[in-house]
Amino acid sequence: TKIECYMNLVRPQINNYDVLSFQYSYLEVGDGSTISDIPGGFFSNNGGHLDVYDLAAFEAQYPDKVFIYWTSSLSRGIGSSVSQSFNNQMRNYAISNEKVLFDVADILSRDPNGNPCYDNRDGVPYSNGNNSENHPDDGQNLLAICQHYTTETDGGHLGSVSAGKIRVAKAFWVLMARIAGWDGS
Repeated sequence: TKIECYMNLVRPQINNYDVLSFQYSYLEVGDGSTISDIPGGFFSNNGGHLDVYDLAAFEAQYPDKVFIYWTSSLSRGIGSSVSQSFNNQMRNYAISNEKVLFDVADILSRDPNGNPCYDNRDGVPYSNGNNSENHPDDGQNLLAICQHYTTETDGGHLGSVSAGKIRVAKAFWVLMARIAGWDGS
């Protein structure tokens, strides 16, 4: 229903915008979600519910608009094989279909040196003010938002004071500048 809601919200006001985007949150890619299932998930052509094919058909109705596809946001407590699968499928879809992609999952799951960050079940103690993350290691390396990009131990919100917010804002600025024609030099 999220795609239908998005299209219904955007359609009446689409002429007010040149660039539009759609993203699923980390709440959609937790364990037990069917969003990455093949068949039946977002990247399958489903008759019973809307999927990426319906989103692409909606986009095709507005060839003068730029649509940004996103990987899912990540959280500390919902690192899952579903999120990894969905985000990999989104990357592959964007590449295969020449879509603009904002890879927020990659941006937020790597520290400034490019090292990967894993969910709060990685066995690594971490303290952030009053919050501490001391869960035992579950033996899985599931990418998640880096600890120092959020003020939450389980969630993935970028918080009021957050290096993650600045990192995403900078990346989005570069993306928008590229869409506007900046060559990156």
